[in-house]
Amino acid sequence: MKKNRNKWLLSLFYIYVIILTGIILLKTQGFHILNSLDHWTIENFHYSLLNANWLPLKTISHYSHLLVTQSGTLFYIAFYNLVGNVLLFMPMGFLMPFIVEEHRFFKVMIISFLISCSLELIQLVTLLGCFDVDDMILNVLGAILGYLCFWILTMNKTPKTKKTSLVDDHF
Repeated sequence: MKKNRNKWLLSLFYIYVIILTGIILLKTQGFHILNSLDHWTIENFHYSLLNANWLPLKTISHYSHLLVTQSGTLFYIAFYNLVGNVLLFMPMGFLMPFIVEEHRFFKVMIISFLISCSLELIQLVTLLGCFDVDDMILNVLGAILGYLCFWILTMNKTPKTKKTSLVDDHF
């Protein structure tokens, strides 16, 4: 029974990663991705490098300021970017602990960072988006919040003799 549940959860996780990849890489180009890749040039790549956000907390700070000072379109753009990046990775933090057994918290953080970093680098190289180091920060935060949801839902199911710390056997 547990083996079937693990297969189901692993399949669900793979489906989630495929959908996540589609959302991130196809958000601006849709299904015109091949047409977009036809316009790849070294000049466009150089432009992408120059416009990438390499400075941690720059975008987060800017959007946080917009949330406080603006209304209408600018508010929604800031809200969408900040909250959207967090929400997109919450399922990863929730599903992954069901799949990995040991050092769950550490693995959730590392794997979510690696997936987020990979998607950002793909956006940078393919010009299918804009590289932003703050997206990676928000994505990992989302995975941590998803893990926290997993921990809250499962902490009552652990035997009383076992520790129930949030970071038990995670490091």
